[in-house]
Amino acid sequence: MSNAMRHPEGEVLLRYADGELPARQARKIRSHLESCWQCRTELEDMQRVVGECVRYRQNVLQRLLPPPPTRWRDLTPQFDDIDASLAYGSWLARLRRPMLTWVPVAATVAVAWFVYNQLHNAPAVEAAALLRKAVATADAAPAARPRQVRIRTRQHSVVRPVAMITSAETGPLEPLSVRSYQQWHDGLAQKRDSVEAVAGNYAIRTSTDSGELAEATLQLRTNDLHPVQERIEFRNHEWVEIEEVQESAAPPVAVTASNSVHPPAPLPIPDVPKSSDQFRQPAPAATVGDELSVLVALHHLGADLGDPVSVKRQGNQILVAGVGVDPERRREIEQALSPRPNVVLQFSDQDSAATRPEKPVRGDFQPSAEITALQNLLQKHAGGRADYENLSTQALDVSESMMARAWALRRIAERFPAGASDEMTASDRQVLHDLYREHAGALAQEAAQMERLLKPVLAPLGGKAKRAPLGTADSWQAGTENLFTIARRVDTLVAVMLGVAPGEPGRDLPSQVLSGLAQLRASAESYAPAGPSGESKP
Repeated sequence: MSNAMRHPEGEVLLRYADGELPARQARKIRSHLESCWQCRTELEDMQRVVGECVRYRQNVLQRLLPPPPTRWRDLTPQFDDIDASLAYGSWLARLRRPMLTWVPVAATVAVAWFVYNQLHNAPAVEAAALLRKAVATADAAPAARPRQVRIRTRQHSVVRPVAMITSAETGPLEPLSVRSYQQWHDGLAQKRDSVEAVAGNYAIRTSTDSGELAEATLQLRTNDLHPVQERIEFRNHEWVEIEEVQESAAPPVAVTASNSVHPPAPLPIPDVPKSSDQFRQPAPAATVGDELSVLVALHHLGADLGDPVSVKRQGNQILVAGVGVDPERRREIEQALSPRPNVVLQFSDQDSAATRPEKPVRGDFQPSAEITALQNLLQKHAGGRADYENLSTQALDVSESMMARAWALRRIAERFPAGASDEMTASDRQVLHDLYREHAGALAQEAAQMERLLKPVLAPLGGKAKRAPLGTADSWQAGTENLFTIARRVDTLVAVMLGVAPGEPGRDLPSQVLSGLAQLRASAESYAPAGPSGESKP
């Protein structure tokens, strides 16, 4: 940074940004900014704030505030009168110059700070203002409420008269009522608001940490602030969407011979405020194919490789449970599985080791003298300590990925035992076959990758891969258990060799590691070659 001048004050930087500095002083500031990160960052922050102020005025204030009654008056004559009145004394003249310099700057800073604060708090202010204006508009020119609305939940979609919607379905909010939304909104002690433009509508979103409603969104038409759509999310993760339906889009209502209208059954919304089990119609029992499709959906997300998620078929439901699941992964699973009518999602934020695959104990401990000597040799053949640490990190990562594949295969074999194929269609058996074959193929590739990593440092130590005869099994499920046993043994040997897990090295550890990897790769490559039959042999 240049020492030719001190850091300019904030007001000077603001005047520089506005182009109000004399040319000579502006050149000094420009030269200083070229070598001073601190001042350059401060100037960028000022420009960003001013830009946000401009966007706030264009996107918010101009839409909500009425136009000014008259044009701004020209204040130049008044300033000339002030200058003339101050010209009679030299000390007043000297006072006038700094006043004329600093007063506009101070006013600009004050206005920028005020608008910044307004922008920072804009969502809550804008939401409340929009609601008040929408209520006033509705009171001044009442519009006919829609007689028919479409209601969507996680399991249902129906068209129903507004008068027949109950509080059990919407909580404290009346459907598509601005006044009801405003009363709920204003009654919240703590809330977070946001307002955005969505397809010609204002979308007011309010979330809170208290009450049975966790979040609600009301969409108002921009031209008349008429409510057209509403989404209500409950504390138990259930939701309801309500939107206005044109009369032509409503289905005909059945009329009996006596012209009495049969209303549709109430739409079930679980636990708001009472359980919906008494309303829900019995669903067909979930099939093995339904459970398999859920596992395939999780596989496409990569959620079957180490994530603490379990899948279980119970009667007419597929229960997907997770404990301590990463929030982003949880959202992905909910988006993929929520549309399925027979899937129930149960997530808990508390971590639990019971839902995670077991892992070998790894941590800080003192390895044996034999392991220390072996590591010194490995470090020498790897090319130094840095290269050895890099090699060790890569090997442990690949080993962990191999075990994730082995665990995924084991869970599939447990969920679909040998007799399960009798309940499957031909297409379901093909899907199952493709699923475990894909895991086995990835496991074979990872075993080969591990061989390429470790063979250059283990071969100079006398390590040789001794192929053991491949075992036979009566079914692919039994072959899965053999494959899992080999993978876990390789994972343990690698961890002991690299000094991250306790254990005795045994005889010729380098050969044991290479032999285990060769056997794992060969077993995975020959895994279930007979085709999509549920009883194919590995």
